[in-house]
Amino acid sequence: MKPREWVNQWADENEMPLLVMDEYDEAIVGICRRFNDTFVLYDRAKLLEILAADIAKDCEPDDDPETMAIEHFDFNIIGGWVGEHTPAFVEYPPEE
Repeated sequence: MKPREWVNQWADENEMPLLVMDEYDEAIVGICRRFNDTFVLYDRAKLLEILAADIAKDCEPDDDPETMAIEHFDFNIIGGWVGEHTPAFVEYPPEE
C-alpha cells in the first residue's frame, strides 16, 4: 500500500481529517499523534529532494535547485499554517 493510501485509510477508519500534501507522498513517514492533535509526518530531507528535482526541471542553468528548494520549503511549506492538521517535518541526525 502506498503511503498516501495508508494515510487516507487511517483517516477514514479513525474519522479524522488529515492534510496530505500533493506531490510528496514518498516523503511520508507516518502519522503523529499527541494530546488533541493528529497530523501527517514528512521526512524533510526526502521532501527537499523531491522539491529540488521538480524545481530543476524549470530553473535556469545558473540556479541551484537545492537552494531554491530550501527557500521554498522555509517560506511556503514550513512557514504555512493551515489549521490543526498542518503536517510536521522530521529531521534525522546525520549518519556517521
